[in-house]
Amino acid sequence: MTGLEDRLRNELSQLAALAQPETVHPLRDSAPRRRSAAARFLAPVAAMAAVAAVAIASAVIAARLPHRDAAPVPAAPELVRSDTVPRFYVLAEQSYVDGGRKFVTYAAVHSSATGGTLAQVTLPGLLYQGGYYAPSITGAANDRTFVVMETNHASVDGIVWLFRLQVSANGRSIKVTRLPVHVPPTVAIDDIALSPDGSRLAMTAQWGCGQDRCQYSGIRVVNLATGAITIWSTHANGAPFNGSWAGDNAVAFEWQPGTGRGAGYRVLPVSGAPADLLTASQPIASPRAAATGYVPDALVTPDGKTVITSEVVPFTHLFVHGAVARIVELNARTGHLERTLYTASADGQSDSLVQSCNVLSLGPGGQHPLVDCFSKLGALVDGQIVSLPGFPSPSSSGISGQQAIAW
Repeated sequence: MTGLEDRLRNELSQLAALAQPETVHPLRDSAPRRRSAAARFLAPVAAMAAVAAVAIASAVIAARLPHRDAAPVPAAPELVRSDTVPRFYVLAEQSYVDGGRKFVTYAAVHSSATGGTLAQVTLPGLLYQGGYYAPSITGAANDRTFVVMETNHASVDGIVWLFRLQVSANGRSIKVTRLPVHVPPTVAIDDIALSPDGSRLAMTAQWGCGQDRCQYSGIRVVNLATGAITIWSTHANGAPFNGSWAGDNAVAFEWQPGTGRGAGYRVLPVSGAPADLLTASQPIASPRAAATGYVPDALVTPDGKTVITSEVVPFTHLFVHGAVARIVELNARTGHLERTLYTASADGQSDSLVQSCNVLSLGPGGQHPLVDCFSKLGALVDGQIVSLPGFPSPSSSGISGQQAIAW
């Protein structure tokens, strides 16, 4: 055996030794909001059932494995005391319990200073024809009001459950209210965003969907006090995704054309009368799309001046494949790079890495975003991702890839 072969064998043995049971993730449907416009609402039921079956099997196996949940670690106590990050973050997480016989959804409040759990509630878990979808969560600027959505993302017989979580002043209790928001079963809701003042909920949606495309798509804004719904819609071939608020009176969203070209972010003023979605909105600086057409998540700061997003650039060096990711601030008007907040690299195939670094939520004033970048999930502070514990491990929950977090 040659020296090269010896070295390769040794390195492979070292890698194998690192593989723990909890690092082997069961199959799971990826975050639904990142699918292509037309296909995301037409997922085969058989696939959902297969995912559920694998997750249940994983949970049964996990019950026989050592429990390795990480203990809470200090997150950012100095920043919390200086009021530059919210005191709490809230997770919406899922788990198979009782040996895989029961599926539950939890919402948990955690201390940003310690990572410890302050309060937890159980929400109804939405199982649809044997399958499940990940929940999403959004928060108001007061760090006390959150909304969790569970949906089957179907264009026919769609189901949407919305729960408002009111966190107490000390974070030790959560009041849960089922929001009486009516979403017709033919309307598929992709994502939700709670306004900074907590009074309205913006939904990116499609309806009238057929085999190839949907007749309508748009932004639905719900007044949570009155239940009134205002809709900005369009017949154009495409759909809005990844909605967020830019202040109290405008919604930013990613427009994804049906042709796959011309994707970008737009801002819709919602204080006026409803009109055609594309006519009423204006384009803003957009993240650079990957070669695959994937556009990373982007959030607009409350003043509407800055876009915080990610860029992932694949590389190949000799026989090594990987990608470099950056979390950046862009000028919302010009698109020019204002600041690089974080840089990381990872080895692997570009197809799997290009969607693996995204901005999830912003802190007050747009500072310290929550990010999930190359399997590091936490708060971005001074160029580093500070881990925010709380999500269960795949071995203990039967589910991997959870990232429904907000503050």
